[in-house]
Amino acid sequence: PLPGQQIEALTNIVLAEPTPNFKFYRYNVTAKDAEGSDIVPPSRRNQLLAIAIFGKLLKDKSEREKESVKRQTFFDGTHFFTASPLPGLENLPCLLLDGTDTDLDTTIVESVQCFSAPEVLQGTQDKAVYDEGVSIDFRCAGCTKAFTDWSGVKLHCQDTGHAPVTNDNEAKPATRQCFLQYCNIVLQRAMAERMARWGRHYIDPQSFTTPKNRRGQEMGVNVFQAYHVDFNVGLPTEDASPKLMLTVDLTAKIIRTKSLLHALYRGRNPSTSQMSERDQQAAKRTWIGETVISKLDKSSRSSTS
Repeated sequence: PLPGQQIEALTNIVLAEPTPNFKFYRYNVTAKDAEGSDIVPPSRRNQLLAIAIFGKLLKDKSEREKESVKRQTFFDGTHFFTASPLPGLENLPCLLLDGTDTDLDTTIVESVQCFSAPEVLQGTQDKAVYDEGVSIDFRCAGCTKAFTDWSGVKLHCQDTGHAPVTNDNEAKPATRQCFLQYCNIVLQRAMAERMARWGRHYIDPQSFTTPKNRRGQEMGVNVFQAYHVDFNVGLPTEDASPKLMLTVDLTAKIIRTKSLLHALYRGRNPSTSQMSERDQQAAKRTWIGETVISKLDKSSRSSTS
């Protein structure tokens, strides 16, 4: 799909293709504490990397440049991924944090590898676009911008001083596991920028429905469409070649807006109010036989008494 293009599919699987010059970078990192032991918690490692990259390595860059790097940098435990080479890390290994400002915790970037798509997905090379004999993508190598044609790329590069993504033969085919790890961590970041996370799913907090019962009364819940997305490499049909496939699963997430007790007392405080005999009989006629959602285990039960 082109940037910004909406895709319709008859199934929950959408086929995708890496661009001809698709590549990414994986920086391997060592983080040690004051005693020289490896720092294991991912949260602390990510915190140290954030300090090292954005507080030290890029401290003289503008906020706009930092934000651009931040959008294409993805921390993942013992390493981090980037969509383009990180400035300041040309000579490795490089000591980024010596422990002075981080409670004696140190961070060293040991090495970097540049990867392309796995060999099983490299049929897209036949669709490469050439300019003066150089294979190019309609993407910027200096930021996250992508375009639908070459003229858009040229205008952007002229305005910013950036360059398009080209085939410089430095990338080696990634393993399927490494490739999917990168694709999915980027996908989760993209979803989180647009939607709210709910467990392993994503929802639009502003888009929900409030169902009503057969009497036209609100049932006290808001229902959200929840999406779970995942990249994988597989065979769309038995006789097809392997493809990058985006799987989108749609389910429902429910938030209760009021409890059965709230409905029985019609908004009054149950601790200070008492129901009359007439109200009790009316409540029984209304609620016996209805289905309610339990607050304890979120299961549905029928009201019987």
